[in-house]
Amino acid sequence: MSITTDNGRNILKSIEELNLENAHISCFAPNINIGINHSLDIPVLKRAIARLKKLQNAFAMSWKMKRDLHKAQELLRMEIKTLPSACPT
Repeated sequence: MSITTDNGRNILKSIEELNLENAHISCFAPNINIGINHSLDIPVLKRAIARLKKLQNAFAMSWKMKRDLHKAQELLRMEIKTLPSACPT
């Protein structure tokens, strides 16, 4: 038998009280999420993300920039794409 959890303290405490520590398997998704969130605190990445958000915001607020991006993509015979909106999730 195994128990897969998100590493919540209450769940880990329950597993410990039931003497099932050897049956515990940590779920990968919450662990990778924690790692990614910690990496977003690295100053170089914070600055890069802030610049990208600023650039995306400029395109979101300016119809002229959107038009020029569209024209440049057509000129270069690229697939027409738009910038996605910034979303923390």
